[in-house]
Amino acid sequence: MTTTTKMTCDEFIELAERGQFAGQKVMLIEGEIVPMAAMGVPHTNSVLLTLQVLQQVFATGFVVRPQLPLRLNGISEPEPDFAVTVGQLRRSTSLPTTAVLIVEIADSLLGYDLGAKANLYASANIEDYWVLDIEHDQLIVHRDPQNGVYTTITTHAETELASPLAMPNATILVSDLLP
Repeated sequence: MTTTTKMTCDEFIELAERGQFAGQKVMLIEGEIVPMAAMGVPHTNSVLLTLQVLQQVFATGFVVRPQLPLRLNGISEPEPDFAVTVGQLRRSTSLPTTAVLIVEIADSLLGYDLGAKANLYASANIEDYWVLDIEHDQLIVHRDPQNGVYTTITTHAETELASPLAMPNATILVSDLLP
């Protein structure tokens, strides 16, 4: 019988600090090292647009973390396009372990963001997970995580509004996030 040992977040960080992943963009998902896709111009532009919108919506009492690690458990440290966390940047002493909103911008990896990543975030009880599908000009909102899956998934066209759970009075026009 073969057993597979999963890498821990601490082991992953230690390897990274020793230069093991020099020149590579990788993240740790469920104990496995996963390469990150390169960003094309539409993805890059959408990151910049989304950053502007999220910083306006979450101006006080939150930190908008673009493409930075989030330690969900001992074996997963994804780097979502955005993780919005409660608190103040200067008061942070460790990686956040949760977020009030996660946004992934999808072009070539839409299936991964809607599948494995959605399940990862649902398992971590992230209440509000958004996938911005830039190929189809839509926003797919995942909510109500239960038993590792989201039970409520809605799709918003580019002309529609969405409101983050953590800021229910704020409205975001989907087209404002799209390149």
